Amino acid sequence: SAPSSRSSEVPTESIDGEDMLSVQVLARQRIIRTLKELERSHRSAQLLVVVDDEAGILKNSADARWLLGDFLEHTHHLHFLILSREAVYEPLGSARVVNE
Repeated sequence: SAPSSRSSEVPTESIDGEDMLSVQVLARQRIIRTLKELERSHRSAQLLVVVDDEAGILKNSADARWLLGDFLEHTHHLHFLILSREAVYEPLGSARVVNE
């Protein structure tokens, strides 16, 4: 049988605060590494990530905005299209943001 894709998932209900931070840091590093690998393998391509923020997380969470900004700072050809029910005017970290 095929291996379960859930085998690398960590059950978050059994993780305390400090361990949760470690899991988040590792996840962030893995995402950045993957985005950079995509950029290397498709050198002339632009990478577009569509975020449907129906719940308003980006408007209400500086941490979520910082995370997307961090991804932008660590890549060269990454773009976000953020679809939100309410306008988000706050920056994504130090990255330049255009609202249209």
